[in-house]
Amino acid sequence: MFRTTTSRVLLALSANATINIVGFGVSSAQQTEVYYDACGSSAFAASALTALAATTRLRPSAIHPLHIALGATTTVWAARLFEHLTSRVHRLGGDSRFDAVKTDPAKFSVYWAIQTMWVGIVSLPAVVVLATPAARLMRFGPLAGLGLGLWATGFTIEAVADKQKADWQNRLGAERKGKFIDEGLWTLARYPNYFGEMTLWTGSYVMAVSALPLSAATVAGFAASPLFITLLLTQLSGIPLQEKQAAVRFHGNAAYAEYVKRTNLLVPMFKFTGTS
Repeated sequence: MFRTTTSRVLLALSANATINIVGFGVSSAQQTEVYYDACGSSAFAASALTALAATTRLRPSAIHPLHIALGATTTVWAARLFEHLTSRVHRLGGDSRFDAVKTDPAKFSVYWAIQTMWVGIVSLPAVVVLATPAARLMRFGPLAGLGLGLWATGFTIEAVADKQKADWQNRLGAERKGKFIDEGLWTLARYPNYFGEMTLWTGSYVMAVSALPLSAATVAGFAASPLFITLLLTQLSGIPLQEKQAAVRFHGNAAYAEYVKRTNLLVPMFKFTGTS
């Protein structure tokens, strides 16, 4: 039925759109944000698995090692994110990003549209490879190994940072109000989780590029994935929003000012200070 790579890619993108459209409809009717992150992470997994199933019909002989690598990394990341974000929204009792928009369907729909775009653009390199028959893919070589290593590094950093922050929130409970996390990876960067996410999607991009014959169009087109997630986290909804909230929450807080001064913004690293 699905004979071309393009039709399989479109099928995967349709799975993403369907999940978010239904999620928006239910969420808007209930005026709640609790399904938002669950739908986003589920859409990643659904897109990847839909493309893989349509391409291989789940026959082992039709599955390429790069199918396994990109399918597994995308779904494992999505599953971890699903668990982390859904437990967080229930633990914290909501998500302040949506306080002013969840009762306004028009404004609320913009967030869901951005999420649909996020899933589609960021997952596209992996989806294209998963929608490509094994016979047309390159062997799993050193470049793919490099990409997998980058993904594993980024995934580990993001997962550890998220776990450390969740544990900190659970330990302090209501006492965390007015406080900030300054332990574990959060002593090395103020947003180590974002760095991990950008790194893992860069790794996924490298794996995807390695899977197809190199061409300027493939390299440039697939680059939209890591570039978009980097733009989103550093210029739009990630760091700018968090920094704006922190500026209000910790205004006049000397300890936080010192933390900002001695801690890298994004890339985890030690800062050595000498004494004269």
